[in-house]
Amino acid sequence: MSRFRPIRAAGFTLIELLVVIAIIAVLVGLLLPAVQKVRESAARSACANNLKQIGLAVHNYHDTTGTLPPSRLHVDGEASWNLLILPQLEQENLFRGWDLRVKYRDQPASFDFRAQVKTYLCPSRRGPGLFSRLVASDGNTIRDGTKAGMLGDYAANLGDDQSLREMTTATGALIQAAGWPNWKSTLTLPRITDGTGNTFLVGEKHVKQGFFGDQVDGDNSFLNGDLTETVGRIAGPPEYFLARSPTDTSGRERDKFGSYHTGIVQFVMCDGSVRGVRTSIDLTTLSRLSNRGDGQPTPSTD
Repeated sequence: MSRFRPIRAAGFTLIELLVVIAIIAVLVGLLLPAVQKVRESAARSACANNLKQIGLAVHNYHDTTGTLPPSRLHVDGEASWNLLILPQLEQENLFRGWDLRVKYRDQPASFDFRAQVKTYLCPSRRGPGLFSRLVASDGNTIRDGTKAGMLGDYAANLGDDQSLREMTTATGALIQAAGWPNWKSTLTLPRITDGTGNTFLVGEKHVKQGFFGDQVDGDNSFLNGDLTETVGRIAGPPEYFLARSPTDTSGRERDKFGSYHTGIVQFVMCDGSVRGVRTSIDLTTLSRLSNRGDGQPTPSTD
C-alpha cells in the first residue's frame, strides 16, 4: 500500500499577515506626505496659471479700451472688475447677460448668477459650487446679497493706503470709476510709474476658513461691487500685512491678501508675470509693491 504524506496548504500565518500589513502602513505613511506635496504643487501651479490668465485678460482689456478696468463701478452693487474682463476670459455670453446700467440686485432674472468661472477659483482653497450667503455670519442681512452668486479667490490691488481705496487717487493698480454712464477708468499702464514689473495687479485674497461666501469677511459674489473688500485688497503698513495662514485673524483680516498655499501668496504683476511673495515679507517692501507711483526702489522678494 502506498503511503502519502499530507500536503499543507500554502498561505500566510497570522503573524506574517500582520507583518505585511505593518509594512504597507509604514509605506503609506512615508508616501502620503509626498503625494500631498505633489498635489499642492499642482494646485499652486494651477492657481498661478489662473493669475496669468487674469493678467492677460486685463492687458487685452487695456488694448481694447485704452485703460485698465476699474476695480468697481461706483458703489453699492455695481459691476466689479471681475465682470468687466469676462469677454477676455472667453466668457462673452455671461458678460452680455449683465446690464451695466443697473446694480447687482436689479439684474434680470435671466442672468446666470451661479455661473462657474473656473479661472477665478484657486484649487488649494475651493472648487466650483460655493455661493455667496444671503445672510452674513453675524446675522446681518447682506445689502446687495438678494441673489446668491459665484465666488472668487482673487482681488485687485487697491494700493497701500486704506483711506484712498475708494477714490481716484487710490495708489493701487485698479481704481474705482464713476457709475453709469461715465464709468470708464482713467488709469493706464503708462501711469504705473514705478514699473509694471514692480507693481501688484491682482493677488489671492484672504478668506478665513469657515467664512466662504460671507460678505462681512470680504467674500461676496465676484460680480458684485457692493463692498470694496469684495473686489480688492490693501497691502502695506500698519495692519495690511499678508495673512500668515487661512486661519489668520490678525490686523484688518478682511482687507488683506492671503492664500491657502504654505508660506506664500501669489500675485500677477502689472506686466503679466506671476510672482509668489513670502508671507513674511517686510511691510515696507510690501507697500512699495502695492503703490504704483511712490518713486521708491523695490527690493527683491526672492
